[in-house]
Amino acid sequence: MRLGKITVFVALLSCYSVANESLTNVSLPPQLNNMPSVNPQTILAYKRLNDKVSDCSMLRNSGEGFKDGYFDSLTYEQKASLIMHFKIIAQDKCAAYEENQFIKSALIHGDKKFLSVYMDMIKPTSTSKHNKSIIDALDKKEVSRLSKLKVFEYPVDVFSFEFVQERDRESAPPFKSN
Repeated sequence: MRLGKITVFVALLSCYSVANESLTNVSLPPQLNNMPSVNPQTILAYKRLNDKVSDCSMLRNSGEGFKDGYFDSLTYEQKASLIMHFKIIAQDKCAAYEENQFIKSALIHGDKKFLSVYMDMIKPTSTSKHNKSIIDALDKKEVSRLSKLKVFEYPVDVFSFEFVQERDRESAPPFKSN
């Protein structure tokens, strides 16, 4: 009986928090404008995810003072590919909880179309095939070790990663973002 009361309380609490959180400033993907209604809890979960992604994008890392023998031995293109790859990983980690909550809400409430649109939107943020082929050719243990360094804990601002730009300027082709 006690478990039933707790379940009812949690359900009421979640309804209360959904009712009190504003839906007025939720920017939905344009692909969802003409679809049947999306559950308000899924919309709120998407809003929280969107807000967290915005917060994560504000966290920047310039790599100031970073030195690593293996990294330094790489070509400019290899370094740039790794930095972009690590940036994507850091952004994904930063918003992982909110993304999980959004996906969970969409699945629970049957908002499969919304989830499908979201998955289509995030595909371009994965590591490009070109960068992936460069990274795949590198020493996997070294890539793994580098990915765990504190310098790559937050999204890397590729264009302010001055040590790559300055040190390798002579051999650097124009940088291509994913």
